[in-house]
Amino acid sequence: MTELPRNEPVYGPAEPGSGLAITAFVFSLLSLICLGPLAAIPGLVIGIIAIIRASATPPTAGGKGFAIAAVAISGAGLLLSLLTIPLLIGIMLPALGQARQSAQRLQDSADLRMMAEELTVYAIDHGDQYPETADGWQELLISRGMVTADIFTSARTDGIGADYFFVPGATVDFESTGVLVYQDPAIDPDATLIGFRDAHIENIPQAEALRILAGLTLPDGTPYAPHLLEPSGVGP
Repeated sequence: MTELPRNEPVYGPAEPGSGLAITAFVFSLLSLICLGPLAAIPGLVIGIIAIIRASATPPTAGGKGFAIAAVAISGAGLLLSLLTIPLLIGIMLPALGQARQSAQRLQDSADLRMMAEELTVYAIDHGDQYPETADGWQELLISRGMVTADIFTSARTDGIGADYFFVPGATVDFESTGVLVYQDPAIDPDATLIGFRDAHIENIPQAEALRILAGLTLPDGTPYAPHLLEPSGVGP
């Protein structure tokens, strides 16, 4: 039997790549494709561990090339994510803000429609006469079990002050141009929600809305502009 020379190390066959290195490489690719930092960080950490192991016990550990590539790609993916995320946030925030405002406007419109409808129900029950004064009109509807108190607070204010105003004294005539209830124009600088006597609601551009509101009068001809005396608590 032939003996091997002394002091000559014996190595097994070199592996084409260690499991750690390949895992790191897969994570690095995922970081570029879809997962961003969720895959880049594990790819970076696992890749560094794979490099250390491959360097400490060559050549049996293998996979050093995969590990180096994984570290490089994961680092690039992480850097790209850090640069992209603020940009995406900057793009999404205005869109989210607009969506939130649209949802709040829809909620306010639904609440205003309910007020107009319930005021008309009250009037029909009282000889087609709406309440002759605006004093306590909200409490009147609440006490009749028609609505709950929360509908009188706009989703776009802090709840302090009056958000909606009722034009009293009219009779039920289903006039599509007769203003029955409206939202304080200070709530939205672009448009104002107005409910008419036929219970339809319009979101009217501000200039036109202010013109309509400036022409409001009581049945005796007295100008009526409660929003100028009792403004809403417009929130931030």
